[in-house]
Amino acid sequence: MITAHTHIDNQQYNLNKVILLLTLLLASIPGMIIRYAAVGSFTFFPIQYIIHAHSHLAMMGWATPLLMMGIMVFKNLQNVPLYNRLVQVNAFICLLMFIAFLWTGYSVVSIILSTVHLVLCYIFFYHVLRNSNDHASPLLADQIINSAIFWMILGSLSTWFIPVIIATLGKPHVLYELMLAFFLHTQFFGWFTLGVLGLLLGHFPEASKHLKRQHRSIILVLLNAFVLLTFLVGNQQFSSPWINVSHIIGVLSISYVICLLPLKSLFEKLNIGSKIGLIALLAQISMLLMAAFHLSDAWMEIRHTRMGFLHLTTLGWLSLTLTSFLFPNQNLTSLVGWRLFTFGFLLTEICLLFSPLWIELLGVKVLDWSLLIAAGFFPVSLILIASSNFTIIEFTKRLNLAK
Repeated sequence: MITAHTHIDNQQYNLNKVILLLTLLLASIPGMIIRYAAVGSFTFFPIQYIIHAHSHLAMMGWATPLLMMGIMVFKNLQNVPLYNRLVQVNAFICLLMFIAFLWTGYSVVSIILSTVHLVLCYIFFYHVLRNSNDHASPLLADQIINSAIFWMILGSLSTWFIPVIIATLGKPHVLYELMLAFFLHTQFFGWFTLGVLGLLLGHFPEASKHLKRQHRSIILVLLNAFVLLTFLVGNQQFSSPWINVSHIIGVLSISYVICLLPLKSLFEKLNIGSKIGLIALLAQISMLLMAAFHLSDAWMEIRHTRMGFLHLTTLGWLSLTLTSFLFPNQNLTSLVGWRLFTFGFLLTEICLLFSPLWIELLGVKVLDWSLLIAAGFFPVSLILIASSNFTIIEFTKRLNLAK
C-alpha cells in the first residue's frame, strides 16, 4: 500500500515514469503551438488537428496511465510485469494515436488506436479488480479507487456508441452531445477526481482513521452521488428545474465529504505541489457550486474559463498531487523542474480563469502572450524532470551491476 514513506525501487516502474514524463513533454509541445497560433501564424498542421492530438495524448497518454501507476503502488502491484507492460504498450499506442491525430484528425486510424487504448485499460482494470476481490480491503481509500475505476469503465462505454450515432443520426444530434458529455464528465469527475482522492487518502491513511464505519459508507455514497448528479452541470442546453436541483445536491455532496476530512492536518503534511493540487480541487468544487446556482453562467461560457476549469483537474489536482508521491524530488534538477512546472500551472490558471479581467485591463494580445509564456514553462520543466529521473535510473543500473 502507498504511504507517506513509500519508496519505490523497481527499474521497470521507474522506466515507466520516464516514459510518462516524455509523453507529457510531447503533449506540451502542441499546447505551446496552440498558444503561439493566437499571436502568430502556424500552418503546418490544421489547428483543430493539433488540439485533438494535444488533448487525447494528455488524457490517454499522461493522466490515465499516471493514475494507473498510482493504483499499482497503492495495491502493491508495481513489481508485477503485466501491469508495467500494459503501461508501456499504452504509451506506444498513444504515440501512434498522437501522430494519427496530427496528420488526419478524427479518422479511422486515430479512432482505432483510441479504441486499443480503452481495451488496454479494460485489461488493466480487470486484473486490478480481480486482485481486489482476492484481497478485499475495508479501507475507504480502496473503495473510492474502485468507484473511480467503475466510473472510468462506465463512461468509456458511451464512446462505443458515438460512431453508430454519427452514422445513423448525424453528429449534431442531441444523443451525440449527451454521450460525449457523459464520457468527459465521468472521466474528469469520476475517474480523475475520485481516483486521486482515493490515492491521497491511501497515502495518508490516518486522515480517514477517525471516521466511523457509517461515515465511510456515507462518504462513498455521497462521492458517487456527486459524479452522477452533477452530470451536465452548467450545460444550458439540457437545463431544467429537476436537473438544477440534482446539480446542487451533487455539489453539496462532495462539499460535505471535504468537510468530513481533516483538511487542516492533511494540508500540513502535504508538500507544496500537493497543497496546490488540493487547492485546485477546492477551486473546482467552488466553481461547480457557483454553476449549480447559476452564479457563473456568463463566466463559464467563456472558452478560456472552460479550459482553465479542465486544467484544474488534469494539471492541478491530478498531476501536482500524484507526482508529489510518485516523483519525489531526488535531486536539485528535479526540484527546480517541479517548481517551474508549478509556476507554469499557476500562471496559466491566472490567465485563463481571469481572462475577462486581463482583456479589460491589458488587452487580448497581452493575454495571448502571457498564455504563450506560461505554456513555455511546461516543456522546459519536463525536460529537467525527465533528465533527472533518467539519470537516477542509470545510476541504479550501474549500482546493481557493481553488486
